[in-house]
Amino acid sequence: MSDPLNMDPHENSPETDIPPVTPNAKPNGGDPSPPKTGKGAKAKVRKPSAEPDETTLDRAESLPDETQAAPEPPPLGEADDLDDLLASAIAPDDDDVAAAEMEMGPADYPALTRRTAPPKMIPIRIFPKSVGAMTVYLLTVKREAQAEGDLDTYLLSKPVREKLAGHPVFQKAIRRFSIRLGVTSLGVPFFLEVNLDDHGIWGQSRRDLVAIAETRWVTVTSDRQTGYCHWDSDHFEDPVELKQSFEELYQLSYRPCLIITLDHPVIKRGMLRKAVKP
Repeated sequence: MSDPLNMDPHENSPETDIPPVTPNAKPNGGDPSPPKTGKGAKAKVRKPSAEPDETTLDRAESLPDETQAAPEPPPLGEADDLDDLLASAIAPDDDDVAAAEMEMGPADYPALTRRTAPPKMIPIRIFPKSVGAMTVYLLTVKREAQAEGDLDTYLLSKPVREKLAGHPVFQKAIRRFSIRLGVTSLGVPFFLEVNLDDHGIWGQSRRDLVAIAETRWVTVTSDRQTGYCHWDSDHFEDPVELKQSFEELYQLSYRPCLIITLDHPVIKRGMLRKAVKP
């Protein structure tokens, strides 16, 4: 039996088999490694740059110098006279406006809108018969997208009218109309087609409306019991006579709807569907 006092401390003993302790050793036999201080095995340390940042200097130079005094505002000029300022706000006289319209001249219309019902909820005037009026035969057919009671109307030549007068579909759709020239308060002219063969409420009220609108501005609405109703709108001036004559506007507006042969598409469609009673 060995003497414990003379035993080598580095020698393993069968009774106490303790491995030697190694600095920085991991338990369970792991490899020793230095502690991590950054990314990778070694931490990179940024060295201070000896040269200053140019962007910072440029930004510093662009800042205002607080030691400099602010620029003085320009001296105020003399204020305009109050009367001159008030005069500059006055609108031009009516004579000046009329002169400007005369220099511009009235518009030339390629064609006018044709209506069997008067415009509603806007003041209108009808020019007197001395300006122009005409009585013609028109064929009225039902409009697929009917608007404000208007019907599609077509001017018939005399040979076509005589051949359709006895036709069971078209004979009741051919009526006499008075073509009248009107204008709205916005200065938009139109042709109003007044049915002279309609003796019901709508026909009579339309004719009465035209007679009143020849002398004053009226605003039109409609009612199923009384037909067309109106109220006066006398705050407008008399309408300006158009540059083009009634005959010229009539030719431009009604020439495209003139039927001169029986093979017209409107006549062919009428053979398949019934024309409406005007």
